[in-house]
Amino acid sequence: MVNTQLLHPKLGLRVWLQQYGDAYSRKAERLCELVRSREVTQLMMQFPKGTPAGMVLVDEMQDFNSTRVEIIAHLAATNPQLKVVACGDALQSVFPDVINEEDAHLPGQGSHALSTWDMVPDMQHFSMDVCRRCPDPHVRFVNATMRSMHGGKHCIQPMKSSHPGVPGMSEPFLFVHPDLRLGTNHAASITAEQVCLIISHFRKADPSLAPEDVAIIALSTNKNAVFHHLINKLAHLYA
Repeated sequence: MVNTQLLHPKLGLRVWLQQYGDAYSRKAERLCELVRSREVTQLMMQFPKGTPAGMVLVDEMQDFNSTRVEIIAHLAATNPQLKVVACGDALQSVFPDVINEEDAHLPGQGSHALSTWDMVPDMQHFSMDVCRRCPDPHVRFVNATMRSMHGGKHCIQPMKSSHPGVPGMSEPFLFVHPDLRLGTNHAASITAEQVCLIISHFRKADPSLAPEDVAIIALSTNKNAVFHHLINKLAHLYA
């Protein structure tokens, strides 16, 4: 989607694209700059070529980083002919800029991707507070950690499970997310940082929880890199 927009002849960016052809994040930032300045006001389709899109459907919006969300939100705000439908889970995300405690007090920083839609006028917002997939212990765990991490900033409502009391599942657990394709060491560092944040916030929610009560299970593909980062970050708890 990003590359298709930057290839439009009127932008004259073909030479620039040859230089940054493989730098997807830089291309997304460039497109965002053009959308902010209103040099780009339409989302062009690749097929049929040069046709403006009339509708955009986005799934798993919580996994979009802030730049990509801003592109779509700005286009929706400035182009009334473009209808955008975005779905996502406010209690789920893998990107570090979603949970950024140091910058959480700054406007637009440390904010959830879904909250960026506030800039879209006449937006219809639908919120569901029942999870029909996860057992009650997992939903309660996510409520305690993710809502605490956001500090109530985005009015994230607590969820409840549609099927509480699953036999044999009385303790919370976490799903494992695959490699983020950011390089082994970088991905391991992000994973470790998020694990530390989760432990920190869950201990605030439940002061009786001790570090030794937490079991961390990683995929074999992590090749101990996650554990290496966790040892450095959590060593003080076990000193």
